[in-house]
Amino acid sequence: MFRLIIKNLWSRRKRNGWLLAELVIVTVLAWIILDPVIVKTYVAHCSPGYDAERLARISLFEISPMSSRYDAAAATPEARTEAITRIIGSIAGHPCVDKVVPVLRWATFESQGSSWEVVNPNDSVSLSVSRIDYVGGTPFFETFGLEGVAGGPSAAQLDGMTPGPGEIVISESLARALFPDGKALGHYMLENTHDFDEASAADNDRRIVGVVNDAVIRSSMGRSMITYTSSTLAGLVSNDAGNIELVVRIKPNVNMASFLNDFRPLINTELKSGNVKAYDIKSYESIKEDLGLSQGETNELRLKTALAVFFLVNLCLGVIGTFYLQTRKRSEDAGVMRSFGATPGYIMREMLGEVWVLATLAWLVGCLAYMQYALKEGLEIIGGFNGATLAAYMPDWTDSFMLHFTIVSLIIYVILIAVVSAGVYLPARRISRVSPVDALRDE
Repeated sequence: MFRLIIKNLWSRRKRNGWLLAELVIVTVLAWIILDPVIVKTYVAHCSPGYDAERLARISLFEISPMSSRYDAAAATPEARTEAITRIIGSIAGHPCVDKVVPVLRWATFESQGSSWEVVNPNDSVSLSVSRIDYVGGTPFFETFGLEGVAGGPSAAQLDGMTPGPGEIVISESLARALFPDGKALGHYMLENTHDFDEASAADNDRRIVGVVNDAVIRSSMGRSMITYTSSTLAGLVSNDAGNIELVVRIKPNVNMASFLNDFRPLINTELKSGNVKAYDIKSYESIKEDLGLSQGETNELRLKTALAVFFLVNLCLGVIGTFYLQTRKRSEDAGVMRSFGATPGYIMREMLGEVWVLATLAWLVGCLAYMQYALKEGLEIIGGFNGATLAAYMPDWTDSFMLHFTIVSLIIYVILIAVVSAGVYLPARRISRVSPVDALRDE
């Protein structure tokens, strides 16, 4: 059959040349349209590295001094800390709550984020590392579902620690960047610098007391290197209780939507102490959606997806229509093949084989043409802050040119084969079932 397919394609080479050119253009356009959508969709659906599905966040605020409900005696840092501690105790007593911890509003997961520069002593590259502050001695790591790496303290053990000012917990990727063997536990962050002095390291450096799995500070970033710095609740509260939010982890058998519906009425009645009051609770999934919308990331993905769907539908309809009309005109070919004993199934396979060969050739030409552009300009990458630097230390399939190019090319190939098959199957099925006499008479 393959020889017959090639023979038929060659005998109709002038007409097939135009079809080939059309499919090459479709392949190149599909690359331009689909590459950014595929990468951004992949990033949006990557695991964040922590257990977001069971987490909710409660926002706090401090009553204004202008309010009649304001208590001046409760405005001291000690009173604020005590008030938040009482609210945490009230939440922890709820039957659906597994754990609850305080976090700094702008320096936790799914927030604007806080970062600091770390110069990698191995190659002098400046790394922008996300920073999360947590209260030592609280079940922070277990609440978020983070896990200690093999050979180091577990999440439960880390939660039982109260690291001092010169001690720090880091993510696994940062450990590998600073120490190529990944064994960072017990070492100082800048230990590999040429002028490192262990005697003064306690004052000028941070000793690594724990390493946890990689997580993403914000879902849209795709990847992050993170340091976890222990503090006290009083240190986080500072001069405003509004700096603090409470992260709640619900029990495994509890539905998040039901929990939120049952818990919201308690916010206005029970979660108040001194001048500190809870005013809202949201699931982490909702927080991720809201942050994506506020940063414009969700709208960008939706716009690119909508444009991709619009252009692809139009391109596909055009290709399907072209092949549909071309196949309908081949009744004579089908009649001749039937007169020589070909079955309807054989005729359909032969016609589908022709367009598959044509589509495969066009796909190869189109991909090779786009590769010349991509080698110069590059392919779509995972964005986010400091994304290019992180790609060197936390490589993903999108960072490997050949792997990236192969995956997207195969996706385009599947789409192309599906489109041309749709354009040929229906008319081929109809003309393959007519009698040879009727087919030749119609021609």
